[in-house]
Amino acid sequence: MSVSTITPNTQNLAGIACPECGQTARFVVQITINVFMEDDGVDFMGHQPDPDTFPGRVLDPDDGLRDDDPIQCAARYDGCGHRGTVREFRQPTERPPAEPGGYLA
Repeated sequence: MSVSTITPNTQNLAGIACPECGQTARFVVQITINVFMEDDGVDFMGHQPDPDTFPGRVLDPDDGLRDDDPIQCAARYDGCGHRGTVREFRQPTERPPAEPGGYLA
């Protein structure tokens, strides 16, 4: 399968690109999730546990990534293998130009 580095992502990887090679299709990301651990295995939860289990969010509600999550450009899939944090791989968002005489919020 050939991976394109030109098509911008619009879902989970929106705004994510390798700062070294520009690849946008596939990354290795280490994320933190909550699971129910039992003696015979792991049950991946589809939701945040009760508020008294762990305070705060598990994943960013927008894309599931935290800025300090480790990330690597997937070298096996046309990437370069560059490593960093999600913050370093986030591309600056373009703001629309202000209308004449107007201000951007």
